[in-house]
Amino acid sequence: MVSLLFMGMKVISLNVWGGTEFSALMDFVRSHESAEVFCFQEVFSSSYHREDKEYRTNLFQGLCNALG
Repeated sequence: MVSLLFMGMKVISLNVWGGTEFSALMDFVRSHESAEVFCFQEVFSSSYHREDKEYRTNLFQGLCNALG
């Protein structure tokens, strides 16, 4: 994770590993919701639903829900 304060703006850049640690990721996102910008890597969005130890195909929707 990289957290930067750029001209008064909090930016977090995070490789989410395709959501393999989904619960921990959601806890992190909710605890840092004051950030103005999140930059996520390895985020998937698909109508095909898969959740396993490798990745989550609906990770984008999960992040949208967590961030409101």
